[in-house]
Amino acid sequence: GERELPTTPERFRAAALMKMAKDKGYRECVTNQLQLWLSVDCDVLYSLEDLFLLPQDFQALVVNTNLEVQGGAIPLEQVDIGGMVDQYILAISQKQTDSGREFFLPLGELELETLCRVYGFRLQVVKTEALDIITEAARKSRKVSDEDTLLAKQALSLAVEAVRDAGLTASEVSELLQTVLLYVGNIVDSPNDPKFRSIRAANPGFTKRVASRKGGLELLLACGFVRE
Repeated sequence: GERELPTTPERFRAAALMKMAKDKGYRECVTNQLQLWLSVDCDVLYSLEDLFLLPQDFQALVVNTNLEVQGGAIPLEQVDIGGMVDQYILAISQKQTDSGREFFLPLGELELETLCRVYGFRLQVVKTEALDIITEAARKSRKVSDEDTLLAKQALSLAVEAVRDAGLTASEVSELLQTVLLYVGNIVDSPNDPKFRSIRAANPGFTKRVASRKGGLELLLACGFVRE
């Protein structure tokens, strides 16, 4: 039968991360996340909160590798992504220290989704702040009133659920949602910059991560983007 779960939070975290480190779906999701971080402009990278919650040595690794890729020093295909995945898992596994206080980093959306799958329970893990970002971007993009914000959030929540129920793999869903969050997060951060308010449909990254995924274009339309 199944072994009993560890009896303390620290032991459970360690056991869960060991399981996740061996889980193919989880490693694919982390791979997609890292590839996305390495493929965006550095100014976009600096706006990603999830990256800068990680230990500083891993942040430096991602930023330096991003600069090498964006500067043409190394093609993305030649980056040791598998090694970076291992370092990412190690980074979130280690106990951190700040001002003499020891603590663990909070587990992110990828980790929560994997825990649900590995341990066989269901949990809604679309982070509230992620929906808030999308809603605010949609509100600014479409210039709707503040009173419509709650309705917009509800509509976006339904759109996200539709994506999750579209038969995509966990890796595909994660990559799609992260990419859309990048698009709308840029609008929130720079609402007057026109370059963030349109997406080139022929862009290979957009095609691979969004347009080719069932529900991807519908999610963008729910965010306030329009077809031209």
